[in-house]
Amino acid sequence: MDLKAPLDKYPKVTNVDLSSKRIEESIKIIMSSNIDYEFRSTLVKNLHEKEDIEKMAISIKGAKLYILQEFVPKVTLNPTYSKEKAFSDVDMLDMQNKALIHVKKCFIR
Repeated sequence: MDLKAPLDKYPKVTNVDLSSKRIEESIKIIMSSNIDYEFRSTLVKNLHEKEDIEKMAISIKGAKLYILQEFVPKVTLNPTYSKEKAFSDVDMLDMQNKALIHVKKCFIR
């Protein structure tokens, strides 16, 4: 499941007025199922703060796998994002370590 932002920032990040309850329900359904799953977040520096990653990890506390994807500005549907900068490797590792407090496995992709 793509986790785009902390629940309180979803409307801002996605430009969609989506109830956080629906996202929470989806998370619960996925985590309680017997199928393999992963949660993933593509991190865009102008949309996410380092603290957001811990909030997102808390919302999936106990998850088997959380993938932090580095934003690659070369291939974007919205041309304005082609000018955005990615988080540094050090920042990505720091966010991974914060996420690992709450989830079983966390990798950077």
